[in-house]
Amino acid sequence: MTNRSDDGGHPLIISGGGSIAVGTDELFAASRALRAVAVELASCLRELSAIDGLVTATRVPLAQGSVQAAEHGIRDAMVLASRAKDHAGLLYLAVDRSATAYGIAEEATERLSTEAAATLGYAFGFFLPGMALAALPGLLGIAGAALPAAVAFSQLPPDRRAELTTSLRGWLLERKGILSDPMFASFVRHSVTSVDDVGAGLFHAVPAVSGILGLLGITGVTGSSRTVVGAGRGLGMLAETPVRTDRVASIPLSTAPQGWDDRAARIPRENAQVRIDRYSVGGQPERFEVYVSGTRDFSLGGDTQPWDMTSNLNGIAFGDSGSVRAVEQAMADAGVTAETPVVLTGHSQGGLVAALVAGSGEYDVRGLYTLGAPAAGVAVPHSVPWVAIEHTGDIVPATSGEWTSSDPVLVRRDISGLPSATPDQFFPTHMLPAYRDTAVVLDGATESRVVEAAGHFSEFTEIATPVSSTTYQSVRTSPVGG
Repeated sequence: MTNRSDDGGHPLIISGGGSIAVGTDELFAASRALRAVAVELASCLRELSAIDGLVTATRVPLAQGSVQAAEHGIRDAMVLASRAKDHAGLLYLAVDRSATAYGIAEEATERLSTEAAATLGYAFGFFLPGMALAALPGLLGIAGAALPAAVAFSQLPPDRRAELTTSLRGWLLERKGILSDPMFASFVRHSVTSVDDVGAGLFHAVPAVSGILGLLGITGVTGSSRTVVGAGRGLGMLAETPVRTDRVASIPLSTAPQGWDDRAARIPRENAQVRIDRYSVGGQPERFEVYVSGTRDFSLGGDTQPWDMTSNLNGIAFGDSGSVRAVEQAMADAGVTAETPVVLTGHSQGGLVAALVAGSGEYDVRGLYTLGAPAAGVAVPHSVPWVAIEHTGDIVPATSGEWTSSDPVLVRRDISGLPSATPDQFFPTHMLPAYRDTAVVLDGATESRVVEAAGHFSEFTEIATPVSSTTYQSVRTSPVGG
């Protein structure tokens, strides 16, 4: 188990949610505290002024000295309180403006970085044919050396192949730090964002055309995913198949989730991929909370697991996705209709699926909570409260590019250097235990956007009675590429 604490440092960076202000939860807490101090001091000033009036109006001839001393003391206190109130007000404004300035600066920096990546992408695409031709002899040489090596590896005894595979895995794990470095994740995000510019350069189009190509889905993350899916289908991979979803178990539900970590804890991690909790509300339609797990199989073909790379790529391409259909089947079996209120929670691919379901317009979605999801390109109505957690060193959400289609309350955190519950993983910053650590920190956040979103999620179940919790397992009825 990991130590669910902030370990000192590593603050939450909160942005989005309809505001340009960006800052740590501590910064926003300081702003609220200063404002509260200013309000309290103003109230004290009013009370002191009223007391001063009473003292002046009720002068007693035999106590003139005491009355005058009291008046002087009250007025001295009023002067000090007034100065303190003004200083607290100025500090409150300064902190608020710093958060706004932080947001403006971050937006400007992000825009400059995106423009630089777009320029480099266009240049790369423009000169790509020539570079490929120049590199062709070298590529053929590499292929000529790699093919015999692959053949030789396949001819080794099974125990020798397993030994070499284990050694390679260990070598990669020792050098996995780069895969969880925030700079690398930022590089990935800018790279996928500039794919449409690479396409424009490849076609020798006017640079401004790249945005139009992206909007049309010809290039960009969505268009690139469609290209990859199309190419994969030509090789017998990435072609979606029918799925079948069955109940695994249904048990009585005793409590509603108590915060962000509790919701993350309910995401399935065993064989089941979906959990649906049902609540009853007197005189109203039943309501449901749906929890969706992350990717279970990273193969590109020959598998029967709907939570695989085929569903991942088809989901990012906004195409037919087996995991989305499986969740819809589970929701239908549980009794979720277009009229029943529902809250969706998902990690990794499960977060992408939850966002796609929320953005489909086919359900009455009252809340969306995603952790490490590649969902930046999914358009979800702004009326749906959405909290999205991302680790700055997690390349999975970075693969969906910049947030352009939706505006969730975006909670980012750098967890580099913190203890990991999964040291044997190539991407420890992406694993659910690491995100649960951040969810614990988020439970203690007092920033207004987070508090408002938490209120929406709490209201969903506070008047409801827990009924049951049902888990579902889905399989492909025929293997991908089979």
